[in-house]
Amino acid sequence: MPSRAAAILVALQGLFLVIIGLVLAVNSVTGGPADRLGAQLGAGLAVAAGLTVLVLARALQRRRPWARSPVLVVELLCLPVAWGLFQAHRTVVGLVVAGAAVLGIGLLGASAAARADARPTRR
Repeated sequence: MPSRAAAILVALQGLFLVIIGLVLAVNSVTGGPADRLGAQLGAGLAVAAGLTVLVLARALQRRRPWARSPVLVVELLCLPVAWGLFQAHRTVVGLVVAGAAVLGIGLLGASAAARADARPTRR
């Protein structure tokens, strides 16, 4: 159960990254950014990162052991992002990002413990 919840949480994070990237892409074309190329590059990176996180969520759902480390890195990278949001007085968004990251780390730990308990012991 924790591995399924972790996969769902990571999939939601990836989906939100893709959505944010698409919104940024639309704003870079329709709005008047000071640096249009930079805005489009940021949007492309957000979409690429979101798609990568979605691939990791799929790997977690399929219980691929290699996916756990990159997901942990992604969750740990969310913590300084949340801190930056707090400093920018975006407290609610910062709380959501930090809460999702901490929950993801906890679910990864719980799924690892559940996998360790499910292994047969050798005598």
